[in-house]
Amino acid sequence: MNTNSRIAHEGIKPFKEDLQSKIYDALEKIESGSFRDIAKASGLRDEQVWKRLSEMEKENRIENIGTKLCEISHRPVSIWHIKPH
Repeated sequence: MNTNSRIAHEGIKPFKEDLQSKIYDALEKIESGSFRDIAKASGLRDEQVWKRLSEMEKENRIENIGTKLCEISHRPVSIWHIKPH
C-alpha cells in the first residue's frame, strides 16, 4: 500500500463502522444489489459504498452472488447480498 493510500485509509477509519452499517441497512431493505443500488438505497455516494464492500465481504457480512450490467457504464458489476448466518 502506498503512502497516499495509507493516509486515506487512516482518515476513513473513524467513519468505516458507520458507513458499513448504512450499507448493511440498505441491503436489508433492498435484499441485493450493485454498489450503485446500495448507494441509492443508503444515501451514500457510489465511491463510499464500493470501497467498503470488499471489507464487508472479508468480514463474512455480505457476499457476491453474481453480476449484472451496470445501467451507466454497461459493464458487469457485482451483485451483493447479506450473507446468511
